[in-house]
Amino acid sequence: MLELKLQVSLWSAAIARPAEWGRLSEAIIETFYRAHLRPGDLALDVGGNVGRHAIPMAEAVGPEGHVHVVEPIPYIADRMQANLEKAGVAGRVSVLRAAASHAPGQARFHVVAGAEALSSLSRDMAAARDQGELHEIDVEVVTIDQRFGALPLRFVKLDVEGAEFDAMKGAAGLLRTARPVLAFEDGRANAAQHFQYALETYYRFFDAMDYVVLDLFGLPVGIEHGRHAGPWNFFAAPREAVADVRDLVQYASFAVLLERLRSGT
Repeated sequence: MLELKLQVSLWSAAIARPAEWGRLSEAIIETFYRAHLRPGDLALDVGGNVGRHAIPMAEAVGPEGHVHVVEPIPYIADRMQANLEKAGVAGRVSVLRAAASHAPGQARFHVVAGAEALSSLSRDMAAARDQGELHEIDVEVVTIDQRFGALPLRFVKLDVEGAEFDAMKGAAGLLRTARPVLAFEDGRANAAQHFQYALETYYRFFDAMDYVVLDLFGLPVGIEHGRHAGPWNFFAAPREAVADVRDLVQYASFAVLLERLRSGT
């Protein structure tokens, strides 16, 4: 119980300034995969937006590797493609214009105009952000297993505004075979409400896959943490690799925080 209280205190300090923590979170995730990915690796970016992570992931895997990206908003995918070409990595990145979930099909996707990173398969989730006018588009929905399940992916990043759990359920085959490290957002009780699942079901999934969830400080996370406010980015590591992943997450978090202290930003 004492360890949980200390961890929750750390979380509270981290999210006291959410905008700043958001920037730090993205930097920690990038620092992690730049160290984790090796030349020739394969990676997957689910919810690629304009390429914020696809570009450095492509740099990390090098010309021999490849990054697959899933992005459902056509004009955002166009911007990403332009950014990939400008960065000189377009040849090692493939963009699938679709949304990822637990079952294939077609769906209405709810786009937040001017704040497209907040768009979601859930209308209520997108509308709750109150950040811009909503409009709907029809999108193809795929599962990760359906499109990428045969690939030896080493790393998967998921940022799909509440649909992360559904996307992971659609990747169960990949998780059992390729055993990639995951970096993902978790809207916690809010995402569970909008996508209609229980926190117990959420954490049982990771247990069934034999994965361990870690926060951005490399500390383990379980269902008891779901009742506390805290950061919204997490990692999940195959149990057989959790020690190495934990060490690398801790390296990434401390490296980013130290750099921020040095630069005064």
